[in-house]
Amino acid sequence: MVEYRMATPNERDEYIDLANYAFRLDFETLMPKAYEKSIDSSAMHMVAADEKGRLRAQVAVFPEPMTVCDYTLRACYLGTVSVHPRALWVISSIETSSNQD
Repeated sequence: MVEYRMATPNERDEYIDLANYAFRLDFETLMPKAYEKSIDSSAMHMVAADEKGRLRAQVAVFPEPMTVCDYTLRACYLGTVSVHPRALWVISSIETSSNQD
């Protein structure tokens, strides 16, 4: 069973490792604004964890203010969308559940 939830602060290394593994990049260097060691960005990460609690997929929702006609809007954008290569079944389960809705 897959659990979809917000990441916890103690999973910081796990969600960064998943992104680094999926993209073959160093996200702490690439995006220090979100992944610097002193920053807790767990509240920005939605994760899919398997029955053993291992993170298998994630998406980050980054806040980004946007100004339109002198009004500042609170907007967000998606990033760091990652799926572990050995867990592509997560995508299948998402597609199946969305088709049933």
